[in-house]
Amino acid sequence: MEPDMGTAFVVVFTAMFLYFLSGARIREFVIIGLVGLVGAAALIKVEPYRMERLTAFHQFDPHKLEDTSYHVKQVLIAVGSGGVTGVGFGNSVQKYAYVPENTTDSIFAIFAEEAGFAGSAVLLSLFFVQLTLGFLIAARAPDKFSQLLAAGIITFLGTQTLINIASQLVLMPLTGVPLPFISYGGSSLVINFVAIGVLLSIARSEYVVHHVKAKKGERKSRFRIRK
Repeated sequence: MEPDMGTAFVVVFTAMFLYFLSGARIREFVIIGLVGLVGAAALIKVEPYRMERLTAFHQFDPHKLEDTSYHVKQVLIAVGSGGVTGVGFGNSVQKYAYVPENTTDSIFAIFAEEAGFAGSAVLLSLFFVQLTLGFLIAARAPDKFSQLLAAGIITFLGTQTLINIASQLVLMPLTGVPLPFISYGGSSLVINFVAIGVLLSIARSEYVVHHVKAKKGERKSRFRIRK
């Protein structure tokens, strides 16, 4: 209703993933998936700019100069201009009146221009480590609620990361989703930090539970030996 289809997809995908982890049946996912595809197609159809973005992605040609693909072309120029080592932080050319939303939705393209392939690889590695640790915390959480909460948090952050970077590399149609912890925006940053704080709290609780269990097991073993 806002409208913001990108954020809606993040919320829906996170909810569906949690539903799957809760033990949903494959048949239910097929039905929901079909309904979701029909709904997404309707939402794209009713808004002309969404259809233009989809058409620009489907018929993308870097040699043509249609207005609908301007954003995509400028993003690719920014990413390609970075080369291996980048042009240096603060030396981007594309962020000056070329790439729209260069501090929010398109921040990865500017980062790739300034830091190059090497810097982008480091950033992607950090996101991968974050996802891996998040799912490890979820897998080792002490109870079902904590497992689902941790999985939901890391899925919420990971989906945003995937959509943002994929759209900047023209692997999917361009959509307005921020890159967690990188894109400018106070409210987004606060929510992401709160989410990570909850995730760390779950990790701490699992450590306490395992530590207490280990202590109890040690006491039992000593009691048996003495007995």
